[in-house]
Amino acid sequence: MRNGIPLTDEDRLPWLEAVRDAMIDYIIEGKIVVVACSALQPKYRDILRTADPMHESASSNGSSCENIYGNSFSTSIEVENCAKALFSKMVVFLCLQAPAELIASRLESRAKEGAHFMSPALLQSQMDLLQIDDAEGVFCIDASLDPDLIVENIQRKLSDCQILSSISDI
Repeated sequence: MRNGIPLTDEDRLPWLEAVRDAMIDYIIEGKIVVVACSALQPKYRDILRTADPMHESASSNGSSCENIYGNSFSTSIEVENCAKALFSKMVVFLCLQAPAELIASRLESRAKEGAHFMSPALLQSQMDLLQIDDAEGVFCIDASLDPDLIVENIQRKLSDCQILSSISDI
């Protein structure tokens, strides 16, 4: 990516496995860890999700949101309840969402400062790879806000969903 070439799945696999293994170490120690990465597709998040010793893939046990609620959801509450039922609370995914122009601007600023490795020219390829299924349990957060508000929104979401016992956990 530093050279302006998007990663392949083959490139990503060892990195995702190393991140998962580091997560396992923290979970075993009973620690909360926040990992920031671009797990853009469900198959990448599935690798990370296996860090949770209690995780069972929804497909392996025959459960799915379609089986629980039918082919469509009538409310967003049903989506969130389904996601919480199917996926671990020890490994949680948040998607920081912002307009592509804002992300590009931030990337360009960080690249000029030498604080980011990815070329802004790769942003569209990354956006094209992004796949989020509502039933997967990914919480979306507005990343166009001030960083302190972003963190506050993340803490509130995790606390509201009883993923953290209190906002002070993070």
